[in-house]
Amino acid sequence: MIKKKYINAFVIAATLAVPFSSIMAPIAKAEAVVEMKAASKLADGTYDVILKTYKDQTNETSVASTYLKNAKVTIQGDKKIVTLTVQDSSYFQYLRVEDPKKLGTFHDVKLISEDKANNGTKVIQFEIDDFSKKYNMQMHILIPAIKYDHKYQVQFEIDASAIEQKPKFSDVPTWAQESVQYLVDKEAVHGKLDGTFAPAENIDRSSAAKILATVLGLEIEKDAKASFPDAQNHWATPYIAAVEKAGIVKGDERGNFNPSGLINRASMASMLVNAYKLERNENIKLPKEFADLNNHWGAKYANILIQEKISIGTDNGWAPDKAVSRAEAAQFIAKADKLKK
Repeated sequence: MIKKKYINAFVIAATLAVPFSSIMAPIAKAEAVVEMKAASKLADGTYDVILKTYKDQTNETSVASTYLKNAKVTIQGDKKIVTLTVQDSSYFQYLRVEDPKKLGTFHDVKLISEDKANNGTKVIQFEIDDFSKKYNMQMHILIPAIKYDHKYQVQFEIDASAIEQKPKFSDVPTWAQESVQYLVDKEAVHGKLDGTFAPAENIDRSSAAKILATVLGLEIEKDAKASFPDAQNHWATPYIAAVEKAGIVKGDERGNFNPSGLINRASMASMLVNAYKLERNENIKLPKEFADLNNHWGAKYANILIQEKISIGTDNGWAPDKAVSRAEAAQFIAKADKLKK
């Protein structure tokens, strides 16, 4: 007897589309169907969007949407990168998207991650050039248990009409605006309940751990525990555990993390150097020497940030023991993160 899951898979696959091998003429791109709510260019960042799929050369919804979930688009300058989650991915022998600049040329989608459990789940990416077009997608579905083996072509479009710009804060100083927005777009920082960012407010060590873990994309396990005795039942415990596991932070002389304590510039420098594995190049002369770093434990970390132009110091030296504000933390982390690009 054929298992129910295979019967379901057959029903879905059989309703996808006409096999593309039987189509001789190229498919023309459809006219614009979506208009952006605002004419202004979207800020760099990742946005939730709606993926619509159609049976080949029709406006009838394709069951391909059953497999393709969690559509997002990342804006990077002029690039538009679509991310999808493919369910039952073990049935897909390939998934290809037509090159928007070369009609008739298809490219395999980029595999970002894969979980082979329960018929498989894959996270994939590909680029588009416009929100106002339909694109061709080809797929090969193979289900050996029911001897199902077919190749299909469908069309899809990205409905971006629901995209809204990420919030921008009126109280952020000009020098920090780009960095704050960079972290907002990565959903690593948020504003206050009154709609402000509170840039001058000092940041504590747990918040710094959370921002870094989020920006780095570290795996956050809700039940994870750090080794620090004072960070066992804190709201940020999963984030602290994640950055400890990544080798970004260590405890103090008592083995504590001090999650509610304010983070100073030297400690922030240490976290960034460890997080991004930055190294001092002795062949590069530092643009400025800071007297207040002499014999300070954080000097080597601070000098790496100076070398990488992540920090230029303050009006009163480098101030390694000075508490870091929310705006300063945003600039430190954003600049460090951009180094890897």
